[in-house]
Amino acid sequence: MQAFQDDFRTLAQFGLQADGSVSRLAFSKADQQARSWLIQRMQQLGLQVQLDAAGNLRGRLAGDQPHLPAIATGSHLDSVPNGGHYDGVIGVLAGLEVVRRLRRNGQHLARPVEVINFAAEESSRFGIATLGSKAITGKLTASELEQIHDEQGNSYASLLRQAGGQPEQLQHQRLNRRQLAAFIELHIEQGPVLEQQGCALGLVSAIAAASRFRVRLTGRNDHSGTTPMPLRRDALAAAAEMVLAVEQLARDIQAETVATVGRLSCSPGVMNVVPGSADFCIDLRDSDASRKERLTGQLQSQLQAIARRREIALHIDLLSNEQPVVLDSQLRQRIAAIARRHGQETLSLVSGAGHDAMQLADVVPTALLFVPSCHGISHNSAEQTALADIAQGVDLLYASVVELAQDTGTI
Repeated sequence: MQAFQDDFRTLAQFGLQADGSVSRLAFSKADQQARSWLIQRMQQLGLQVQLDAAGNLRGRLAGDQPHLPAIATGSHLDSVPNGGHYDGVIGVLAGLEVVRRLRRNGQHLARPVEVINFAAEESSRFGIATLGSKAITGKLTASELEQIHDEQGNSYASLLRQAGGQPEQLQHQRLNRRQLAAFIELHIEQGPVLEQQGCALGLVSAIAAASRFRVRLTGRNDHSGTTPMPLRRDALAAAAEMVLAVEQLARDIQAETVATVGRLSCSPGVMNVVPGSADFCIDLRDSDASRKERLTGQLQSQLQAIARRREIALHIDLLSNEQPVVLDSQLRQRIAAIARRHGQETLSLVSGAGHDAMQLADVVPTALLFVPSCHGISHNSAEQTALADIAQGVDLLYASVVELAQDTGTI
């Protein structure tokens, strides 16, 4: 794992912040530096590198029967602002390590093997997650990529073109079973379950999905000293009540539901003016589609009631509405059997975080492997996973890729 560690330390420098965190937003300078490094690394390992129409970087190792659909693995290199160094990165570097071992062992495989770095997995820049994997699996069109913008007004399509991509070719490059036979993503858990259970490996059965909203409130700017409390139409106070309502709704369910308000702003934003407008975003997640739909309706009703009582104009924009995904049970059982043959134990669990694997799952058989996150911390500079646990994940990934890539039948 020495080469893996060297690669990890190199990647950590791209977007490194003074507090030790990393900021590598999709298509930012830091992300482009990381992507350029990855291209060079793939080429050094003898992979044929392609930048696809959605902005994903794909390195391909030829098999003995190149006409067969490939076995793919990978994850993402972009990060949240001031995030950790393990999220996504481990999956991409694990793919490189698999190729490195294949070459070192002189392993001949029937199928090709691909290592993929999916573009814009994080929603931090564009407000929508897993853009690269959504686009390449046909869930987004080239025209829709033109309409997705960051806060500076840059469209995903324009940034992709600057990076050398051709979004107008998207319809001709859509992933399907003729190209890929299976996809396996290795990722840190980003939660505490594996660590608490004392298990080094997780096999994900289902992935929870998010419904995301932008809420805009319009009240009235007023003098903070002369406006009596009963006469105020304070947009920020209304937003504060709504934020607590969001939290309480998820707490009351006592299930796998989680709800978060991660961004809030108000205007004019000065001490002596009652805020006349406020804006915040809601991230509501659940692994049960019907429950999530029901809670979304309840949430909107509660926000509307608060707005009416406070005489605040309310506008709710639906940014995205993902559906929870159940991963391929046969592939999951097969990987669990591979793990047992190698003396490894796996724990079945549900992922509360979204991943590129959920976008590929309805196109090809897909598996998601987890390794533990220390103290369950993620999206934080303190994010960490022990090298020994990562090594176990890489070992299982390698064994799985070898077995699947030697199988010339239907996977």
